[in-house]
Amino acid sequence: MNYYEYLNKRLETTGGYEYTKSRLEFKNTNPFAYSLFGDKSSVRIDGVSIFTNAFKEDIDKINYDNLASKNDNSEEAPKLNPLEFVLKHFLSIDKIKELADTNKDGEISAEEAKTYIENLAGQDGNADDITLEDFEAILKENNINLEELFENEIEDVETEEVQGDEPVTVENSGAPAATGYAAPATSSGNYGNSAAASAPEVKTIDNMSLEELETEKADRQSVLTEKQNALNAVHNGENEKVKAAKQNADKAKEEYENAIKEDPGAKKFAKQILKNNEKIEKNQQKLDKNAIEINNKEIEISKLETSLEGLRGGLDALTSSLGSLPVPSGKPEDKEKDERIKSKKSELEKEISTKKKEISKQEHELEKLKKDLENLNKEKTKLEKEKQSLYEEKAKLDDLVQKHCTETTKAKLEAFNKAKQNVEEVKAKELETAKSELQAAQESVKEVDTKIAEIKNRPQNFSFENLDIEDIPESVRKQLGAKISILPDGTKVLTFNYTKLDQMQEEFVAKIPEFQRIASEMGFTFVISDGSRSVAESNAARARKGNFVAKGGSSPHNYGVAIDIALYKDGKAVSGNQFKEFANRVKHETGVTWGGDWGSYGQKYETQHFELANWKSKYKNESNLIYNHIA
Repeated sequence: MNYYEYLNKRLETTGGYEYTKSRLEFKNTNPFAYSLFGDKSSVRIDGVSIFTNAFKEDIDKINYDNLASKNDNSEEAPKLNPLEFVLKHFLSIDKIKELADTNKDGEISAEEAKTYIENLAGQDGNADDITLEDFEAILKENNINLEELFENEIEDVETEEVQGDEPVTVENSGAPAATGYAAPATSSGNYGNSAAASAPEVKTIDNMSLEELETEKADRQSVLTEKQNALNAVHNGENEKVKAAKQNADKAKEEYENAIKEDPGAKKFAKQILKNNEKIEKNQQKLDKNAIEINNKEIEISKLETSLEGLRGGLDALTSSLGSLPVPSGKPEDKEKDERIKSKKSELEKEISTKKKEISKQEHELEKLKKDLENLNKEKTKLEKEKQSLYEEKAKLDDLVQKHCTETTKAKLEAFNKAKQNVEEVKAKELETAKSELQAAQESVKEVDTKIAEIKNRPQNFSFENLDIEDIPESVRKQLGAKISILPDGTKVLTFNYTKLDQMQEEFVAKIPEFQRIASEMGFTFVISDGSRSVAESNAARARKGNFVAKGGSSPHNYGVAIDIALYKDGKAVSGNQFKEFANRVKHETGVTWGGDWGSYGQKYETQHFELANWKSKYKNESNLIYNHIA
C-alpha cells in the first residue's frame, strides 16, 4: 500500500470522510485537480481525482499555518486545498509527526511544517515538486508500514450507532421472527471472518459492478493513451532526455561540419561528409516516423483482438443460452409457456446473427491492420539496411578525416561521434522504459476488458416453470406465509406475506428481476423477505431490539431502496460461500451494495441486505420518506 492508497482507504472507510469533504476546499477548477493516472498515484474524493502531484508554484502557495497541529474538528477549522490536505494527513502519521516536531513539544508549528515539507520535496532529487515518490522515499527510509498503520487506526475508530437494518432474522411490526433461512452473520459459513474482524471490501475489478468496470476501463485506457504518447515522444524527439541529448549532438555536429569546411585537408571529401550526414539525418527521421506508425498500429491490433475475444465469448454465451432453452411441448395447457420459449429463441437467434456479422466485420479489419503492419515492418527493414550502408560510408569518411585533417577537426569528429552515441544510448534506455510501461498499461486494460466480457458473456439458463412456494421450508412458510408478487415489468417473485413492494423506488425495483434471473441460473429459489418499511415499523422494531436496529428515517428501507432476501435449494437455506457467490454476481451485474461487505467501524454484517448504491444522495429526502404504508 502506497501513501495515496492509504489516504484513499481512509477517505472511503472512516467517519472522517464526511468531515474531510466539509473541510476540503474542493472545486472542479482546483489547480491540483490533475488528470487521473491510475489508482496508485491519485487522491480521490467521490471517485474524482483531486491530487496527483504539485509543482513549485503550488508549493509556494502552501499556508503552513493550516498544517500546524491544532484541533480541526471545530467549525472554525481552516479550509485546506488538496495539497495541504494530503500533506496534513502525512504529518499526522505518528512517526512523521515525531520527525517534523524538531523541538519535541508534541506539536508541529508552522515553521516546523515548512522545514519538513521543504525536505520532503527533495526526496526524489527534485525540490521543485512534490510527488508520490517523495512520500514513498520517507516511508521506506523510516520503515513505516501503511497497511499495518491503517489496520491499527481502524481498530481504534470509536464504534458509532448503526445506521443499517435488522440482523439476518426477518421481523417486522406485525410478523413473528423466522430464523435459519438466510446466511447468518455468525455462522461457520461466514466467509472466514466474524463481523468484528471483517474489513470493508477494497474495490478491485473482482468486486466492481459493470458500471464501475466501465469507468475503470476508461481510466486505464487514458493511462494507456498516455503511455502510447510517451513511447511516441521518444521516437519523435519530444522526450525531455532524448531532446537534451539530441541538442548536444546537433551542436557537436554543427561544430564538426564547420571545422570540415575550413580544414584544408578535407577539401576533397568535405562535400561527401556533409551529404552523408544529411542522408543519415533523413534516414533517422524516416525510421522514427516508421516506429511511431508501427507502435500505433500494434495498439490498434491489440484493441481489436481484445474486442474480438469479447465478441466471440459473447457468441459462445448466446449459443449456450440458445441450447439451454427447453423444447416447446405443444400441449394446450403450455401454450403461454411455449410462446415465451419461441419468443426467447427468436430473440437469441437475432442476437447471434448480429454478433456473427460484427465478428466478421472486425476480422476483416484485423486482417487489414495486420497487412498494414507487415508493410510497415518491411519498410523498417529497408530503412535499417539503408542506415547500415550510410554508417559504413561514414566510417570510411571518418578514416579520411583521421589521416588528412588537423587535430582540432579530429577532436570535433570525436566529440560529434560521442554525442551521437549518447543519443542512441539515451534513446534505447528511454524506449525500454516506455515500452515496458506501455505493455503494463495494455495488460491493465486487457484485464478489465476480460472482466467486463466475463460478466456480459455469462450464459443464461432459462426457466419457464411456475414459481413453487413449496420450495420455501415448511416451518418458515407456516410462520411467515408466502405469496407470489408481480413486479411492474411482469416478473413474478416469491415474497413473504408482509413484504411491501408497492412503495419501492422504480430504479431499484427494475433491478429485482436480475436478482431472480441470477438465482435461477444458479439453481436457487429467490425470495424477498423484506422490502419497503415505514418509519413507524422501523421504530417499533428498534423499540423491541435496541440500537442495533436503525431508527426510523435512517434505513434505506424507509425510502424504498433496499430489500432483504433469502435463497433456498432443495428446501434448505443457502448460506456461506454459495450465498456470497450469488451476492457478488448481483453486485457486478446490477451495481447494488451488499450488506455482506460491511462488518467494521460500527457497521454490522448483513448478508441478506441489498440496497441502491447511491441512495442517500438520490433518495434520502423528505419527499421519499415512507411514514406509513399505503393501505
